[in-house]
Order: sequence, then C-alpha cells, then structure tokens
Amino acid sequence: MSLEIAKDAVICYDSYMKGAIKIGFKTIIHPKSKIYANGGQILFGDHNIVEELCVITNKNKSDDNIHPLMIGSNNIFHLGTNCTASRIGNNNIFEYKCIIDPEVEIGNHCVIGARCHIRGPMIIPNNTIIYGNPPKSYRHNDDIQPQILQIDLLSKVLPKYHNIIPSNL
Repeated sequence: MSLEIAKDAVICYDSYMKGAIKIGFKTIIHPKSKIYANGGQILFGDHNIVEELCVITNKNKSDDNIHPLMIGSNNIFHLGTNCTASRIGNNNIFEYKCIIDPEVEIGNHCVIGARCHIRGPMIIPNNTIIYGNPPKSYRHNDDIQPQILQIDLLSKVLPKYHNIIPSNL
C-alpha cells in the first residue's frame, strides 16, 4: 500500500485504505470509511470530505490497462455513499447512501440525491442535479460553494476524538 497524505489533511486512523492512494491538501477522511484502489491509483484533490461508512473504489481496470480514479477538489461524500465512478470533477455533493456504478463520469457542480443509484455507462454533465428513484435529472445555473468552514471545523474537532494518520508529504 502506498498512502500519500498532503499537509493539513485529516485522515482518521480507523478508516480503511488499500492500494495506491494520494490524499490532497485539507481533505478530511472520517472514521469507518473505506477507500480501495483495486483498479489503479486513487487521486484526491484538495478540500474533499469523505464521511463515515462511505466506500470509494477504483474499478477502472480493463484489458491490462490500469487507470487512476481522479477525484477533483471540494467534493463531499455524505454518510454511506458507495462510489465506483470512473472520474469525478470538482464541487460535487454525494448525498446520503447514493450509489455510483463504474463507467460513470461526473462533471463539476453536480448533486447526486440521497439513495439515488446511478448506473453506467453515463456522463453526468456540469451543473446537474440527480434525484429520485428511478433517477431523474435537471440542470441548474448555480455553482456549488466549497465547504471551507466545515473543513476548518472538522480539522479541529476530529483530532480531539480520533487518532489521526500524520501527513507524509
């Protein structure tokens, strides 16, 4: 396992990570979350939040080609998200217990609603909100703002109550 943790990232010791994973600046990984780099490396951008019981897996392996799972910056994976997407842009919100299958590419400023199951292959364009079951979608014009205040609060609170894996970059 190769785990690279950028400065000021907060990775709880009781999260589980397997494979080649790179965590960006000020990214928060809550306890009981799982990250599996099975099909290649997982690269997190900066200022991401991965809450409890989330599972993020890279399954992008095909015909001996291994592709990294690129996760942009300022994304929030709420409680219980199960994500095996092939690419994730910036400023996205994954609501509680949503499921993202392989071969799904997610643009920027998207919201995947609670308990939605997104099946691939599919490209979700920028500024899309997906909701309901079966999923429906519509486009919005507003940009999703980064959760900087929440990240600052979690950066102070989590180390008080959990053991933290130190930065190594």
